[in-house]
Amino acid sequence: MPKRARTSHIASTADLRAEFWQAPVEALLDRKTAAAGMGYTVG
Repeated sequence: MPKRARTSHIASTADLRAEFWQAPVEALLDRKTAAAGMGYTVG
């Protein structure tokens, strides 16, 4: 039987929000890039 990959930690929503707010301004994406990542187009 194949071995399964182990997940070390599944981030909670609170963890992801905290990571977002701790990111430096330079790490933030512009609106068009963020929209493209979500599958939307921005004119």
